[in-house]
Amino acid sequence: MPEKFQAIKIHEDGRLEVLTWDEGPLGLDALRRHIGCEWVDAVHPHPTSMAGESEWGDFVFWLDDEGMFNASINMGSLALANICDFAQPLFGNLIITGNEDSEGTITSLTNSQVKWIEKAYMANMPKGWSNDAVV
Repeated sequence: MPEKFQAIKIHEDGRLEVLTWDEGPLGLDALRRHIGCEWVDAVHPHPTSMAGESEWGDFVFWLDDEGMFNASINMGSLALANICDFAQPLFGNLIITGNEDSEGTITSLTNSQVKWIEKAYMANMPKGWSNDAVV
């Protein structure tokens, strides 16, 4: 039986949800389904606050390639911008996974990556948000 795959979904309204399933590696159809779009794009962030730490590893933000035209600003992307090396808001639902492996397969987030992302996300939420952002 394959290992459980973990990813994080940042809903358009800013809620963070940990996704876990037995489907195996995440493919394009599953990304489209979880994001709610036809065309996906990848953003490879560089978490600036993790400099010098080796345990966090690489991860990828997957989003609707047409989100700027057909979705609202993802409120959670404002918190993510404080953590990572990008300054523009992202649109629509986001899925965070591990990086692609050498064969191009999307990898699962590790337990330590999930915990780090949740902690960093909560620490960088815009003023006025509550801890209810993590579901």
